[in-house]
Amino acid sequence: MYRPQHLYLMLERLPPDTSCRRGCKDQGMNEIVFDPTAWQRNMPRTIVAMFHKRGAAGEDPRGSVSAMHRKFVAEYGLKGSDVPLLRYEPSDFVQPFSDA
Repeated sequence: MYRPQHLYLMLERLPPDTSCRRGCKDQGMNEIVFDPTAWQRNMPRTIVAMFHKRGAAGEDPRGSVSAMHRKFVAEYGLKGSDVPLLRYEPSDFVQPFSDA
């Protein structure tokens, strides 16, 4: 168990790719539990961005994330740029996030 001041140690010790690929023996699971009271008290500053994972051609993978983003921005009276909507490409190790 890592205390908040030691979260950086846990992140440094994670393997570069924690997802389980075909044939892997380690399930690559990790879990972080946060205090929801602190998150709720600090809203909307708790959320700095939202993202969706890049989908296959022809998919609309960000439909639900886009809807959630619009709702969040409206609920807190923010501009879309205050909490950017990003696209995540896990195979891009140089720049995994880009504007959606």
